[in-house]
Amino acid sequence: MSEKMSSSATASHLEDIKKRGFYLDDVYRHVKSFAVKDVQVVEDGKHLHIEWEDGHVSRFYSMWLRHNCHCGVCLPHTNYALIDFTKLDANIKISSAKKESDEVIVVTWTGENSEEKHHEGPLLTRFLRHHCYSDAAERTRSKQRAMTFHEDKTIPTLEYDSVVNSDEALYKWLVTLSERGICLIKNAPPSLEDMLKATRRIADVQPTIYGTTFEVESAPSEVEASNPAYTRIGLEYHQDQIHYESPPGIEVLHCVKFDECIKGGENFFVDMHEVAAKFKAEEPEDFYALTRIPSIADTVNYKRENPVHIRIQRPLITVNHKDEIVNVLWRPMLMAPLQVPEKDVQAFYKAYKKFYTLVTTYKSIYKHRLRPGDMLSFNNRRLSHGRKPYSENGHRLLQGCYMNISEFQSKVEAFHNKIGGGRFAVRSGAIDWQ
Repeated sequence: MSEKMSSSATASHLEDIKKRGFYLDDVYRHVKSFAVKDVQVVEDGKHLHIEWEDGHVSRFYSMWLRHNCHCGVCLPHTNYALIDFTKLDANIKISSAKKESDEVIVVTWTGENSEEKHHEGPLLTRFLRHHCYSDAAERTRSKQRAMTFHEDKTIPTLEYDSVVNSDEALYKWLVTLSERGICLIKNAPPSLEDMLKATRRIADVQPTIYGTTFEVESAPSEVEASNPAYTRIGLEYHQDQIHYESPPGIEVLHCVKFDECIKGGENFFVDMHEVAAKFKAEEPEDFYALTRIPSIADTVNYKRENPVHIRIQRPLITVNHKDEIVNVLWRPMLMAPLQVPEKDVQAFYKAYKKFYTLVTTYKSIYKHRLRPGDMLSFNNRRLSHGRKPYSENGHRLLQGCYMNISEFQSKVEAFHNKIGGGRFAVRSGAIDWQ
């Protein structure tokens, strides 16, 4: 049953947790329903049953609660949990739980077959509600994190001066990239440092084998080009640098020069998660073949001053434990010879051809011809991009850089909590099962 302790004990637990820096006010202030109606230990101490004032019900497993104890021994000032599982009973039980206040519940655990026989510690009710793993709570999280696909493929636009000078405009940029995967920044000054001034508002540059930044400009001849992008030929849909274990997240292309006399050179983008969702619905057998059978992406160049030989093998599509698409990787021109058991080769190519055809013929796409002052930002983990071939007359020069997807997602989550309403960020296309 519910039981309250003295106000002095309440204050000491809550104040101690806040003093140790564990109380994340920017996060927990968005937890509107944290008042506890009733607390019960059920199933002979195996679970803690919490009924909240708003009618929601949570059940927490005894070891989950012990793992997340907020006491000063388990969670000191460093905020690194010091839980020695070798000392815990695998069948640890909750012997009692007391509602200290609407902010704190104090739990006592007992273990018979372990070094630790008894432990008592507080847990924040806001923490418990925020991390509740009931089916209803999981549905809410999944709904907020799910990508939404838009029929309107007009590229959203913001002004350069606003995103570098205003947190509100920066938040719009973050939300647009998070929810649409693409955003055009207009009227950017021409220097590299001006591009970086904007991108550093989100995150530092993610370096690659091409350096911290890069230029896209035609080489004197195709033979001299180290990458097809440095030619005038057309480029099919691809995501950049997928040979890395963590491919670049946000990519920025800053147009410095694009002469009007040039014919062609337009960029086009397709949402790989939208295409994959359609493929899953229409060709489930082939879809799951691409989640199961891995292909290899590689970049090999021994002519460089620092030779490069990067290879990685993994499936083109990743689904999580709830069968939701979380990651799609696509760069046909970098796919190395398939190396899988013989029984999987035919199944892979059957599925690959169908998916390739769907990607290349997909009608709902973004298109844009860059103009000087345009800074086109897009999520490289969500969108594949391509380019039409362009004529030899005139000059076309782009500057570019990448940002790490985890750092981008971190910024989105932080701004949702600091400026927005505290919702969960939409999936970014990272190999993240949330």
